Amino acid sequence: MEFFLTSLTVTLGVLFVIYIRNKVKRNDLELIEKEISQDFNSEFESDFDGSLTEKGMRDLVNWWSHSSTLNETRILKEIEDFK
Repeated sequence: MEFFLTSLTVTLGVLFVIYIRNKVKRNDLELIEKEISQDFNSEFESDFDGSLTEKGMRDLVNWWSHSSTLNETRILKEIEDFK
Protein backbone atom coordinates (compact mmCIF):
# COMPACT_ATOMS: atom_id res chain seq x y z
CA MET A 1 0.00 0.00 0.00
CA GLU A 2 2.83 2.37 0.87
CA PHE A 3 4.51 1.66 -2.49
CA PHE A 4 1.26 2.46 -4.33
CA LEU A 5 0.83 5.80 -2.56
CA THR A 6 4.46 6.75 -3.18
CA SER A 7 4.17 5.82 -6.86
CA LEU A 8 0.93 7.76 -7.17
CA THR A 9 2.44 10.83 -5.49
CA VAL A 10 5.53 10.75 -7.72
CA THR A 11 3.42 10.27 -10.86
CA LEU A 12 1.09 13.15 -9.96
CA GLY A 13 4.10 15.35 -9.14
CA VAL A 14 5.70 14.62 -12.49
CA LEU A 15 2.44 15.28 -14.34
CA PHE A 16 2.00 18.55 -12.47
CA VAL A 17 5.53 19.70 -13.35
CA ILE A 18 4.98 18.79 -17.02
CA TYR A 19 1.67 20.69 -17.05
CA ILE A 20 3.20 23.82 -15.49
CA ARG A 21 6.24 23.68 -17.80
CA ASN A 22 4.02 23.41 -20.90
CA LYS A 23 1.81 26.26 -19.69
CA VAL A 24 4.83 28.51 -19.10
CA LYS A 25 6.34 27.55 -22.47
CA ARG A 26 3.06 28.31 -24.26
CA ASN A 27 2.82 31.68 -22.49
CA ASP A 28 6.44 32.52 -23.39
CA LEU A 29 5.81 31.69 -27.05
CA GLU A 30 2.73 33.93 -27.12
CA LEU A 31 4.68 36.81 -25.56
CA ILE A 32 7.57 36.38 -28.00
CA GLU A 33 5.16 36.29 -30.95
CA LYS A 34 3.45 39.46 -29.73
CA GLU A 35 6.79 41.23 -29.24
CA ILE A 36 8.01 40.23 -32.71
CA SER A 37 4.76 41.50 -34.23
CA GLN A 38 5.06 44.82 -32.39
CA ASP A 39 8.72 45.18 -33.42
CA PHE A 40 7.86 44.41 -37.03
CA ASN A 41 5.03 46.95 -37.05
CA SER A 42 7.18 49.66 -35.48
CA GLU A 43 10.20 48.92 -37.68
CA PHE A 44 8.50 48.67 -41.09
CA GLU A 45 5.87 51.16 -42.23
CA SER A 46 2.44 49.66 -42.90
CA ASP A 47 -0.97 51.04 -43.80
CA PHE A 48 -4.18 50.82 -41.76
CA ASP A 49 -4.94 47.19 -42.71
CA GLY A 50 -1.46 45.95 -41.75
CA SER A 51 -0.06 45.63 -45.28
CA LEU A 52 3.41 46.99 -45.87
CA THR A 53 3.60 50.26 -47.73
CA GLU A 54 6.10 50.72 -50.53
CA LYS A 55 8.55 52.31 -48.10
CA GLY A 56 7.96 49.53 -45.57
CA MET A 57 8.63 46.88 -48.21
CA ARG A 58 11.78 48.69 -49.33
CA ASP A 59 12.98 48.88 -45.71
CA LEU A 60 12.25 45.18 -45.22
CA VAL A 61 14.19 44.22 -48.35
CA ASN A 62 17.12 46.42 -47.30
CA TRP A 63 17.11 44.88 -43.80
CA TRP A 64 16.99 41.35 -45.21
CA SER A 65 19.77 42.09 -47.69
CA HIS A 66 21.98 43.56 -44.96
CA SER A 67 21.25 40.65 -42.62
CA SER A 68 21.96 38.12 -45.35
CA THR A 69 25.28 39.80 -46.17
CA LEU A 70 26.30 39.75 -42.50
CA ASN A 71 25.47 36.05 -42.23
CA GLU A 72 27.41 35.22 -45.38
CA THR A 73 30.40 37.20 -44.12
CA ARG A 74 30.29 35.39 -40.78
CA ILE A 75 30.10 31.98 -42.47
CA LEU A 76 32.99 32.80 -44.81
CA LYS A 77 35.09 33.94 -41.85
CA GLU A 78 34.34 30.69 -40.01
CA ILE A 79 35.37 28.70 -43.10
CA GLU A 80 38.60 30.69 -43.45
CA ASP A 81 39.37 30.27 -39.75
CA PHE A 82 38.78 26.54 -40.04
CA LYS A 83 41.35 26.21 -42.85
